Amino acid sequence: MKRKSLLLVVILLIFAFSSCGKTFDGYSYTIDDARGGEKCYETYDYIFTAEQSNTVVDFLVNKNVLYVVKIDVKESGSNAKYKVSSVASYSIDESLYDSEVRGEYYWIQTGKTPIQVEWLVVNKEFNDAHEKYNGFDFVYKEKECVLCYKIIE
Repeated sequence: MKRKSLLLVVILLIFAFSSCGKTFDGYSYTIDDARGGEKCYETYDYIFTAEQSNTVVDFLVNKNVLYVVKIDVKESGSNAKYKVSSVASYSIDESLYDSEVRGEYYWIQTGKTPIQVEWLVVNKEFNDAHEKYNGFDFVYKEKECVLCYKIIE
């Protein structure tokens, strides 16, 4: 009788953990499940995604706030697992003001080593007239802007 009870408990535990959306170390089986735990994904005007090796970075624009979400990717055989490692929020107005007043790029750093994200928001004309960094185009307060980014390993 004890064996049957023990077997039943083991089967229930296996079923419970296999139906769970996360692993023991906090990784999700899909990127959408990893994103689902963060409030910033509930409402946004724009979402941009950049990928590099074992990192996905989401940039979300919500009114005058930019959220930078760094998601770690862990390869496990043929499957990948995802975990949000940091979420930071910044004022878009301050980034635009700094770049336009200084007349130069003013990169903001997000995240810690080994992978760091640097970004800035400039108006499109400023970017075209200077370095023309890679980025995402969007409209902010009726002004064409570019969210420039670098992912540094």
